Amino acid sequence: MGRTALASVYNRGTKNKPNWWIKYKDASGVWRRKPTKQLTKDAAKRYGAEVVARVARNIIGIPDSDQLEQPSTTVSQLFERFLLEYHGPKVRNLDEYREQRRSDYQIRVRTYSIGRLDAKKVRLSDVERWRDELRESGYAPKTINESIKYLKLVFTWACRREILDVMNPCTNLVQLPTEPLQERYSLEEVHRILASPHLPIGVAIALYTGLRRGEIAGMTWTDVDFKVNRIHVKRSYAGPTKTGKPRIVPIHRELRDLLERWRPSCPTTDLDLVCPIEIGDRVYRAATQQDEQMVDALRQFLRQSGCSSAFIRPWHAFRHTFATQFLEQGGAQAALERILGHTTSGSQVTALYVHVDFSFLARELDRITLLPPRQ
Repeated sequence: MGRTALASVYNRGTKNKPNWWIKYKDASGVWRRKPTKQLTKDAAKRYGAEVVARVARNIIGIPDSDQLEQPSTTVSQLFERFLLEYHGPKVRNLDEYREQRRSDYQIRVRTYSIGRLDAKKVRLSDVERWRDELRESGYAPKTINESIKYLKLVFTWACRREILDVMNPCTNLVQLPTEPLQERYSLEEVHRILASPHLPIGVAIALYTGLRRGEIAGMTWTDVDFKVNRIHVKRSYAGPTKTGKPRIVPIHRELRDLLERWRPSCPTTDLDLVCPIEIGDRVYRAATQQDEQMVDALRQFLRQSGCSSAFIRPWHAFRHTFATQFLEQGGAQAALERILGHTTSGSQVTALYVHVDFSFLARELDRITLLPPRQ
């Protein structure tokens, strides 16, 4: 009797997204090809060996993947693979996204019992137990909900890629109730901030435009057009804006004076940034989403100005402050939503029918003043 040929294993996917197939001879000596649905090459080899053995024993039918003993994939291993292979359509900066998600995973998944569970056997009760563990560790409800949302995304991705064939264990999980942050600075605090001789230009921009921290960090001088008095908001850090759409924001008359005084002394960078951060002796670069330096420097400035520095998101509090002052001083809701980059009235359908002229935005913004009344 001749020796039975082994099945050959080959990858019909890519290095990062493998799709292992086998090639073998059936009982008639005809070459066949079959997907293995195995996660690794070694697992595919074992699957191929079982197929060949069945052919040699004249066993009818080829085993399905779930008939073979497979090494279990833990939740932690599933996260690791997700971090290597996932690139969702809404991810703006892949490197920053992976860095942030890896940090979340290391802190709130890998160190907990759920990380050691077999991903195929995770149930709703396991996720609920993990949620309760996070609560006992002192995490805020919003952070816990974000963590569960992340876990759900990983399982959805794994099922779509046919890595797992299970029901998503996060389905039907009730999120924890949360309260929206009401963090903002009072008008008296704004007066003290703007009166400071050490006022960072980024803080002034945030107060007069409501721009997000990343939009301020990514702003360049070519985005600032003094001729037509507007700022072209194109990016957040090094990627696109949160909505993926650029927008135009008027330059308030009080902000214009500050920007014109700042420009001659603004540190020079390759990107010609308006608000670079210092990383050494006269060495500057653009801030990134992971930089705590930008937040730490702001907290120190707020303390020096006699203002609250204990907010969870002190930069975002400027956005709330701008919106509050804009409306309290008579600005139109439609203008505010366009300046902030929100969908008009919360309805995408309505937004298609509302066309706000830039001059209208400028007039509405000109209604407000953040300086104290002159004595």
